[in-house]
Amino acid sequence: MYFNDFYNNFYNNLVLKVVRYKNRISKGQFRKQIKKYNVLNMTDEFVISKRELYPRLYDRALPAGKVDGHYFLQDIYMTKKILQSEVETHYDVGSRVEGLITHLLASGMIKQVILLDIRPLPISFPGLDFLQTDATNLNEIDDNSLQSLSSLHAVEHFGLGRYGDPIDPEGWRKALKSMQRKLAKGGYLYLSVPIGKEQKLCFNAHRVFVPKTIVETLNELDLLSFAYIHEMKIFEIDKNLIGEMESRLGDFDCGLFIFRK
Repeated sequence: MYFNDFYNNFYNNLVLKVVRYKNRISKGQFRKQIKKYNVLNMTDEFVISKRELYPRLYDRALPAGKVDGHYFLQDIYMTKKILQSEVETHYDVGSRVEGLITHLLASGMIKQVILLDIRPLPISFPGLDFLQTDATNLNEIDDNSLQSLSSLHAVEHFGLGRYGDPIDPEGWRKALKSMQRKLAKGGYLYLSVPIGKEQKLCFNAHRVFVPKTIVETLNELDLLSFAYIHEMKIFEIDKNLIGEMESRLGDFDCGLFIFRK
């Protein structure tokens, strides 16, 4: 069963490659495009040079845009929630820089984002600070000090070695407990993880949780809201009905949790 995701991804990528190949621009068509461009070009600007040819023969078979349903929707959803809190400084553990972090910085409403990750960050940008740390302990941060903290689609990886972290079956739990410990009284935690009908480990890619596992682990926090992503749609659920809605989940959905200490 743990190879299902691998084979599904392999099959989907194979289908995409076949579609792209069938709809590609052939070499003959490429030469015709060059000839037509030269006939239509009436200026000496942007003249085709054989030394600068850069054939892109497969791109016309691609859609206008491609997104990952979990990441695309969660980043927008959580950005809105964080901005509604009107916090000026926000901490994040392991979320996508090109997703949530970019949205927060572009909003102009967050003065400082501090990104926490076990891997180095090779970029710098005004308003973005970085601290290389292990999320299973966050030793460099004082307890009860953070007013706003997020971790989107990251906790499920901790302790699996995928990103150079030590193998630790309890890595996910330690990370959640450390985030809980670092939050200040009244502080917010914005969290997303894969959720499904059954709890499972797909080594070494990720874990899939049942929602109540997350809620029970963060036992010092109050759950303010819960939503989940299923088939490119966000469903907001009464937080008191989490235990009853697990039968509606797919095998790999995305749970969106907002907690307060």
